[in-house]
Amino acid sequence: MRREAGAGGGAGAAVAGRSSSPFAGRSWYDFALEYMDVRWRQTAAKTRCEDNDGLCALTLAMIRGRMLRPDEELLRRALRLRAFVVPRPADREVPGDERMALRWVARATRPVDDLLDPEVMKGSSGR
Repeated sequence: MRREAGAGGGAGAAVAGRSSSPFAGRSWYDFALEYMDVRWRQTAAKTRCEDNDGLCALTLAMIRGRMLRPDEELLRRALRLRAFVVPRPADREVPGDERMALRWVARATRPVDDLLDPEVMKGSSGR
């Protein structure tokens, strides 16, 4: 990661070239779903379970704001049982509350580029 010289050089300094990132504008949730799709066939069942757990935790940390946030248990259940499995169940097979929770997650997760910003990451650790 490259920082611009000058401008104080502190933790809040602008990250140079951020808009040229291959992930520019891509949501964390979309990235995580694609990551699981790619990894699924290459990994053992235990590793899939660990990947699922990790992606659930990271996804919850990458949510911005709490406005209209579904219940934490519901979010975890929907992510664990419906989002980070391959193949994913068809939309009609997902219970309504879980389907709504996953739609909320899709809208509420930060862009992947936010991982490059130390100020954003400091704030997400305290949720």
